[in-house]
Amino acid sequence: MSLNAQRKSLPARVRFAWLLTMAAAGLLPLVPDQISFFSVFFAAAFGAFCLFALIARIRRRDERIGRVPSIALVLFFLSIGVSLPIALSNGVSPAEWLRGALPFCFLLVYPLFPRLTGKDCEFVLRTILFAVVCWTAKNLIRSLGEFLGGGASRITYLNPDFGIPFVLVGLPLLLFYASRRRTPESVLFALVLLFIVIATGYRSQALLAVLLWLAYVAWQRRRRRLVLALTTLVAGGAAFTVFAASRFGSEYLQRYDDLQGEVQSSRAVEALYAIRAFQQSPVTGKGLGFPVPIAINTFGLNEAPPADQPDHVGYIHNVWLYLCMDLGLAGLAVYLTFFGSAIVAGLRRGQRQDFQVAAAAALATLLIYFTVEASFRLIQINLVLGALCAVLTKHRGQVSEAAPPAPAPAPG
Repeated sequence: MSLNAQRKSLPARVRFAWLLTMAAAGLLPLVPDQISFFSVFFAAAFGAFCLFALIARIRRRDERIGRVPSIALVLFFLSIGVSLPIALSNGVSPAEWLRGALPFCFLLVYPLFPRLTGKDCEFVLRTILFAVVCWTAKNLIRSLGEFLGGGASRITYLNPDFGIPFVLVGLPLLLFYASRRRTPESVLFALVLLFIVIATGYRSQALLAVLLWLAYVAWQRRRRRLVLALTTLVAGGAAFTVFAASRFGSEYLQRYDDLQGEVQSSRAVEALYAIRAFQQSPVTGKGLGFPVPIAINTFGLNEAPPADQPDHVGYIHNVWLYLCMDLGLAGLAVYLTFFGSAIVAGLRRGQRQDFQVAAAAALATLLIYFTVEASFRLIQINLVLGALCAVLTKHRGQVSEAAPPAPAPAPG
């Protein structure tokens, strides 16, 4: 590695603060709306990272990297700012608007990262995996015993923190990155995450896990692809037969009996509500926090909520319709541009590294998941999204990291 590449690497204090930030993110509750040890730990670690990273970026202010994603991110936050007066005019309180805007602010870790070497990118992915490990360990310790003892049919009933989709962050990073370096540990951890997918009962996560495996098989060279495909058919078929024959497996599989009816009824109610609101203000939307009645958000709830609880929420379970409804086509376009340009930059032919493939797979998986769940409003997930985009766009490439060529010998 050249001296220039060494000088440009992340400073030690930035690395340490980021490691603490990701550990704290893994331990943070689903909705950190109360002061606790974990929320204070996260705030302190994240504040330290922002300070140290900002200092590093100021010292390297001559670096111009990731222009398209950076411009798109600026425009996205501009659309959020414009949505404030629009939201207020539609009866949204300042607190409700702030609640909708705050999670997106953690995407701002993206501009805080300076130009990254390959080692820096790998470090960022390892810390994200460390966050997944912290999340897994904390929540399994709290809930696994009671779940195995029959305390609930779904582990999310015992512990709502399993609703954070860290499994969809960990699986692609394990498949496309970590498995090439620590195969036994990666396989074991992937099996633990697959157990969580089944225990939570999220059909969308299970389907995405299958798609990730198919993508991983398709990514292999021809001979290895054939071996993995045959192994999957045999081992997967045997495992599915045993699982389906068990009591838990049969109850779990019943959740897939009426997928078409689910799409045509409950999810369609939210979609129709968002489309109608979008049609009233297609360019700028109705403002962040635009109210969605509880009866729509909870899919046909007939009973009125208690008097001390609100009768509406400020979101739906589909990020694309949510953005159309709240920020209009302007907000949706720049949101898509931010992530889309990052994926294209990371997978550009001739510069693609395995850590960039893993980051792109994790980013795409989360974006697909946002079509059916409201995880785009989680602080932890937006933090991960910003870091993944930095890995995809701020890698300086193998050419700049390689040692400079030796000078040509003098003539004569």
